[in-house]
Amino acid sequence: MPAFSPLVGSVRLKALREGIAASGTSDRLLALLDNSVISRDEYDELECACAANGTSAESTIARCEEQKPSEKYVDPAALGRLQRENLKRPLKIYGAFARRCVAN
Repeated sequence: MPAFSPLVGSVRLKALREGIAASGTSDRLLALLDNSVISRDEYDELECACAANGTSAESTIARCEEQKPSEKYVDPAALGRLQRENLKRPLKIYGAFARRCVAN
């Protein structure tokens, strides 16, 4: 399962298309909300998806501390049921947002 870097790229692309110069995904999302490009519900969902990305970052840091190479993939079989469910929703949110970015 791919990591969340495409979410970051989609938010960046949408911000650039809207002429938003903010840097950082959270700042870009807030600017998109402030400029009425995305709704409050979309903002909340995308911010949640970005928070899930933090879990991936924590995993990368742990692998570095163990002197193992970082990975771009999450093995669903290595996750518990709740972790898998918590990962699915942000991925669905990202997919819907990415499709809207491509369509516009």
